[in-house]
Amino acid sequence: MKKRFCSQYLFCSPCEILKQTVIEQDEKSRTITDLFPLNGRNSESAHTLFVDGIISAEILSAKANATPAEINMIQEKYNYIDLSTSSPLIMPEEKGKDLLIDFGTNAVSEINKIISQNIVFFSRYSIFEIIASCVYFPATALNKSAKLALGRNTNLIQWRGVDLVNKKITEKTRIFSL
Repeated sequence: MKKRFCSQYLFCSPCEILKQTVIEQDEKSRTITDLFPLNGRNSESAHTLFVDGIISAEILSAKANATPAEINMIQEKYNYIDLSTSSPLIMPEEKGKDLLIDFGTNAVSEINKIISQNIVFFSRYSIFEIIASCVYFPATALNKSAKLALGRNTNLIQWRGVDLVNKKITEKTRIFSL
């Protein structure tokens, strides 16, 4: 069985953020089976669930999916920020390195707590920079498929409570599994 979702934005990669695009996914395999824009269509299937905010691939924790040696290599290549401890290690950012935010978990409930506790930190970045830093760049660093595209297997995440006008996180921002 397939399920379809549509939201204001679909985050495929830092260079590909689609507006009002339907994403279709096989429920069992979690494989993305179709992507198509709503523009130019008279109507859409009654089986499409319209959700508020942004849809992205799943959040990946490097810490939960890599060895300590691999984490050291990631820290050399990225501006790596570990938010999983009670005193987050937020290092000065080096120019030319992409931001990689690590929640230390892939659990949605824990990630939502960490987002709430670090709202001031997150307010420094656009929502798309935040999504790239905890979805796209961790996948790249872990040698996994990073781009949300046809054929990719992933859990889908809804970013709700986002300021879509200013592209910023808010105190109400939460993530949900779709």
